[in-house]
Amino acid sequence: MRISLKVTGAQGQGVNSIGEMCAKGLKRAGYCVFGYKEYMSLIKGGHSSYQLDVASEAIESSETTVDMLVCFNHHGLERNALEVKSCGIILHQTPQWKYTKEQQKVLEDRGIRTVYLPSEDILKKLKAKPILGNVLVTSVVWALLGRKAEELKELVQEQFGHNYINLHRSSLRSTAVVQELLLHYSDMRRIGFPQFRHIKARYQLLLVQL
Repeated sequence: MRISLKVTGAQGQGVNSIGEMCAKGLKRAGYCVFGYKEYMSLIKGGHSSYQLDVASEAIESSETTVDMLVCFNHHGLERNALEVKSCGIILHQTPQWKYTKEQQKVLEDRGIRTVYLPSEDILKKLKAKPILGNVLVTSVVWALLGRKAEELKELVQEQFGHNYINLHRSSLRSTAVVQELLLHYSDMRRIGFPQFRHIKARYQLLLVQL
C-alpha cells in the first residue's frame, strides 16, 4: 500500500506546514513516510511544493505521480494537475477556475476529481482569522485521508500553538477556532487509504450542511 500527496503554492503560503503536519501524524500512526520539497530561492513568492509519500513499508524516493494534489493558487493547477493518478483528487482554492480543453480531457479520461475549497467564505462563516486558512486546508486533507480529528488537534497545537497565542493573545480563543474548523471537516465520511473515489459528491454535501 502506498499513496502520494503533493501540496503546491507560493513560498510563505504554508505549503511546508501542511506537508510536515501530515508527515508527523502519519508517522506516529505507524506509516513510513518520505517527504520531498521543491522551492525557489525566494523568501516569498515563486512556485514551491511539498510531496509526501506514505506506505506500510520503507520508502526511499518519491513517486512521479500523486493520488492527491492540493493547490493554494492557480500555478499548481497549471503546472501539476497532470501529475495526478487515475481516480485521484485535486483540491484547490482558485475561484471559477477552468482547465484548458486538453487538460480537461486528460482529467476526465483518468477519472480525476477536482474539488474547490472556498476557504475565505468558510473562514468568514466560522468567524475565524485568515491566518487559520492553513489549518482549514490541513483538516480537509486529513479528513480525506481518513484520519481522526483528535490526532490533528494535537499536531495543530504543536505546529502553530505558540504563534496562535501571540496573534490572538488568548490560547482559549485560538483553540476554540481550531476545534470548530476540525468539527466541520474531520466528520466527513472517511475515504481511507488509498482510494479517493466519490469525494466530490461527499464534499459538496458537506458544504450544504455548513
